[in-house]
Amino acid sequence: MKKLAIILLMLSMSACTTKNQYGNCIGLNGNEDPKLQYNYNAWNIGIGIFFSSLILPPIFVVLDDLKCPVGTK
Repeated sequence: MKKLAIILLMLSMSACTTKNQYGNCIGLNGNEDPKLQYNYNAWNIGIGIFFSSLILPPIFVVLDDLKCPVGTK
């Protein structure tokens, strides 16, 4: 069971979007670049919800990868 939890944790962390062509994703309290427009990333939120039984993935999503840049202003 412990190995399964570790595998699920690794999959959840690798499945999150951390950056795109406009820059890095930011967390809830991250500093937004004033030149970029940010939106909440539905894929990362879905991954956090799906793996909510494992405590770390939702925390990782909220603190590090919640919003991603979608374009310039």
